[in-house]
Amino acid sequence: MIKHDTLTSDEIARIIKSGRPQKSRSLFVFAEPLGLKSGQKRGKIAYIAPKRLGNAVCRNRSKRVLRAGISLALSKEPNLLNVCDNNNIILMARADLKRVSSYQVAGELVQLLVKLEKGLSR
Repeated sequence: MIKHDTLTSDEIARIIKSGRPQKSRSLFVFAEPLGLKSGQKRGKIAYIAPKRLGNAVCRNRSKRVLRAGISLALSKEPNLLNVCDNNNIILMARADLKRVSSYQVAGELVQLLVKLEKGLSR
C-alpha cells in the first residue's frame, strides 16, 4: 500500500475551490501542483465521501474502495507515482461508487491520472 500524508481541511477547501475536477463515472479527482514555496517533498492525498452518499457505513466503504483503487492503479502504472508525488490530490466519491469494485475504480483512476499528467505538463 502506498503511504502519503493526508491533507488538512483548509488545504482541501482551497484545492476544491481553486481546482477543476477531472470526472469519471464514480469519482472526482482534484489536483494542485506542489509549489516551490510549499516546502513539501511529496504530495498529499485526501479521500472524501460526502454525506449525500449515505450513512457512515457507505461513506467508509467508499473511502476504502478509493484507497484500494489508488493502490491498484499505482501498481498497474508505476510511472503515475510521479503524479501523486508532485501534486496534492483529492479523490472524491460520487454516488455510483457504491456499486463499483476497487478494480473498476483503479481503471478509472489510471485514465484520470494520465489525463491529469498531460494537463499539468502543458
